[in-house]
Amino acid sequence: MPVVVSGESDRNAPIALPQSLPYLNRLGRLHGEFYLGILDTVLSDAPPEGKQAQIRQQIGSVPAPMRTVYSEGFSRLTERMGENASIIRAHQGGEAAFLLGYLARAQGKTEDDVAQIMAGISMASYHEPYPGVPVVEVKTPLYEGTLAKIGVVPPSAPHIAVIGDEGEPSFLLMRQDLINRPANRSSVKHELHHLMWEFLDRSGFLRQVNEESPERAAGFSRFRSEFAAYIISEEDMMDKSPKVLVYSDDPEVLSLAVQTRDYAGLCMKMARRKGIPPTDFMYAAVSSRSFEELRQTCARLTPLTMTDDRPCADDDVIEVLFKNRNRPGIADVQRQLVADTGMVASAESLGEYPNQLVRDGLSRRQSKPMIRKDIDDFAVFCQEVFHQTIDKQRIIQRWGPILSER
Repeated sequence: MPVVVSGESDRNAPIALPQSLPYLNRLGRLHGEFYLGILDTVLSDAPPEGKQAQIRQQIGSVPAPMRTVYSEGFSRLTERMGENASIIRAHQGGEAAFLLGYLARAQGKTEDDVAQIMAGISMASYHEPYPGVPVVEVKTPLYEGTLAKIGVVPPSAPHIAVIGDEGEPSFLLMRQDLINRPANRSSVKHELHHLMWEFLDRSGFLRQVNEESPERAAGFSRFRSEFAAYIISEEDMMDKSPKVLVYSDDPEVLSLAVQTRDYAGLCMKMARRKGIPPTDFMYAAVSSRSFEELRQTCARLTPLTMTDDRPCADDDVIEVLFKNRNRPGIADVQRQLVADTGMVASAESLGEYPNQLVRDGLSRRQSKPMIRKDIDDFAVFCQEVFHQTIDKQRIIQRWGPILSER
């Protein structure tokens, strides 16, 4: 049944990640920018032969050590795309009907349901923006009035990637009226990523998942693809349900998904404060083989201020951690992140931040009780995450009548 998602080499051996954080960030940027460039090329208006030449040019422009890796990946991707195209080519002239009928039947819909779809098939069209990347464009009446109504597609999804099993077709299904809207461009790239990622995975190009159980392995395989997809579509992964990230009901897998989602999300938020774009974290998706490895790679991609050769929780880090404190179990994740990075927070930094809370509260015209509550919450946060105590009374006294209870 298809999944609808909104050769041996050293690739499966542990990667010796460089200790130099700037180097690791450069490596992350190389992977992120290259992969995004491929997606943009595939979706461009250039003719197919022009796109292939452009991708080869992109490969030729990367540093020599990566050129061989990317060339191999492109070769394997092209082979898998060709296999997918050959499945669909057998239905030339009726591709849209074949693919929509396949999707409905694979989801257990009745022949009456399929007949409803076929009755509106004139509202569906087929094209390949790139060889082996099939796209079925559907007008709104067919998408919402039939496909969503009978449960073939999620009603809220503007576009979906349909990933068939081996020997079955994979394709993109898109609402025609939304494709060219700038606001939906990121959604199109998100789904295209899923299609290309699946082809790369099946070709053996991606690093083999190394988890402790089949359930965890399947969950992480989905997670790393979704992790990359939400980076591509510029969405905050911390807002996503764990079931969306792992396609599992296994309690252990869901717990790992939440932990890793929040851990990686905090790392990306802290990195953004230092000018590091989320796309640099694509490297974590490409290189990691387990939930734990992805978390550790995200931690190493996160730049931290160094004080006396130790990573320090500066104002940016403190603010990110504190402002994301109201999530179930987040304190455990934050403590783990602090421990993994060896991060320390000085008494001076923790003691100064409440003054910023007061200033922010006053600028937003918050009530005095609300500002005092923020200070109370921050005191709890410092104890839970950094095991340090701040002098709340000294802060209140500093601001005198502004925070007095009278």
